[in-house]
Amino acid sequence: LSYFIEANSKIVNHANVYKLADGVFNCALTNDSNVSITSLFLSNNDSLGQSSSIFKNKKNVSPDSSITTLGVPANSFFRGFKKHIDQIELDYSVILRLNCEGVEDDVIYAVHEVFKEKLKLILGSLKDVKEIKGESAYIKLQKYIKDNLISFTFFSSSVNSWEKAHRAILNVDNKH
Repeated sequence: LSYFIEANSKIVNHANVYKLADGVFNCALTNDSNVSITSLFLSNNDSLGQSSSIFKNKKNVSPDSSITTLGVPANSFFRGFKKHIDQIELDYSVILRLNCEGVEDDVIYAVHEVFKEKLKLILGSLKDVKEIKGESAYIKLQKYIKDNLISFTFFSSSVNSWEKAHRAILNVDNKH
């Protein structure tokens, strides 16, 4: 099964890849403690572009160009999602593909806390944590991943990262 989380409703409605998913959640994962209505600041004023963020201080976003989205605390979302998935799937592994534009750390902490050893692989980039939250948050996250023996593979829109990411996914399937 595959589930997607996408903060930008315009992308959900435009991109055909979401039609292939078993479920799509149109919300932004946050580090807040409550569900909120929040702004998604658009990257380069492009409503269908990559790298939009809930953080106004991200380098490529336009503070005066945003769309409204639902902000859901990452830990609450994943607790609810686990409850749902446990009702329909007896045995599963979690592969997390991240592109959260600054909340990758909160998402990783939440997914690992909720799914524990079922989290088999994280794919993505952590550079936005460093850019948005600083060096100490970035180092803390890298240490957490290493200390908890969580497999991480860099994956981005660059085709150069795809082969290694695909191999990592296949290795999860072979072990499961």
